[in-house]
Amino acid sequence: IQEILEANNVSVEVPPLESSSNTITLRGSSINLGEAVKTVYLKADSYKLAHISAPNWLHKYLIGKSGSKIQKLTEGHLSKVHVEFVDDQISIDGPREEMEVVYEKLSKEVDELESKLTHVELKCDAKFHKHIIGKNGAGIEKLVQNKNVRINFPRESDSTGSNDAAMNIIRLEGDKSEIKDVAQQLRVLISRVENEKSEDIKIDQKFHRQIIGSKGESITKIKK
Repeated sequence: IQEILEANNVSVEVPPLESSSNTITLRGSSINLGEAVKTVYLKADSYKLAHISAPNWLHKYLIGKSGSKIQKLTEGHLSKVHVEFVDDQISIDGPREEMEVVYEKLSKEVDELESKLTHVELKCDAKFHKHIIGKNGAGIEKLVQNKNVRINFPRESDSTGSNDAAMNIIRLEGDKSEIKDVAQQLRVLISRVENEKSEDIKIDQKFHRQIIGSKGESITKIKK
């Protein structure tokens, strides 16, 4: 705006960012307006906005830890190009040439990720999640060991109410060739914990040591 004013002695009024208006108003002498309008169109044409369709769950793979992946993809261009991840879409805007370079890199990365990765959602009552996760995450670690698969459990922030169905969903994301096996193992585990029952037996505490046995041998034998 300042450049146009200094070069053409014409003021430029741009609607505020929150406005839905597409109108830019130029004010000045008729002699200067023609060149000023030309400059505005040139500036608008040199700037480009585009969108890439990308499932929301893929965004974290594109962003990377602490933004490392997106920084690499936009290296040398991020100061001029703006990238925003919203819902199932990536918005990219900036100077045309710079923006097109970033757009091409991101599009290629999205295509590559979609060809390799997939996701599966399994239903499981949230009250059983701790039994599936296991102590210090041992249960989940065993399922995904040496596999490019991650298992995500819902957080309280994912739910809008105590009975929200989102709290009962376990989400698997990872390599298409490996996720099927992990999902099947998890289904078996879910079925087992959902069908387990518990019963309390009252036994005088003085007998507990005998039941447990030396280094837990007796209780281990009973459990087996």
